Amino acid sequence: MYSGYPYGLSEEPVEHGVWDRDSEKYKYWVDRLKTTWLSHRDFGPLVEREHARVRGLEHKYG
Repeated sequence: MYSGYPYGLSEEPVEHGVWDRDSEKYKYWVDRLKTTWLSHRDFGPLVEREHARVRGLEHKYG
């Protein structure tokens, strides 16, 4: 599984010979996946902020 970095899912077709890393399709999917991927480090604060909002503690987290 290639979920450890933003464009990991683009690697599977490369491994299976569907496209090369130099292809336009690979570059397209790398860029697309990079824009949608959130790391655990980035995701945690979003959850904390929403949890604080729901509990009425927005002033603590801005």
